Amino acid sequence: MAPADLIVGEWQSEVAGFSINASYTTEAVSVDGHDPVSYSLDGDRLTIGNDTVSVRILSFPDRDEMVQLDPLTGAAQRFTRSQ
Repeated sequence: MAPADLIVGEWQSEVAGFSINASYTTEAVSVDGHDPVSYSLDGDRLTIGNDTVSVRILSFPDRDEMVQLDPLTGAAQRFTRSQ
């Protein structure tokens, strides 16, 4: 399946020891209940809003795991689908 088919839903991750919750619809993402921000997908390349500098490369090792890779730093952030 393509990233656009898998990204929609509720996801959890951790950043610097803090839990974050991200909610993706087909057009926007909301993090920890904040106002939604639009995003776009070009294949596996995720762009949030107009921030073309911070593009992330998406992969889905399985349906309930999403990895966002920062191609500039090589840092990967793992998300698990909320049940």
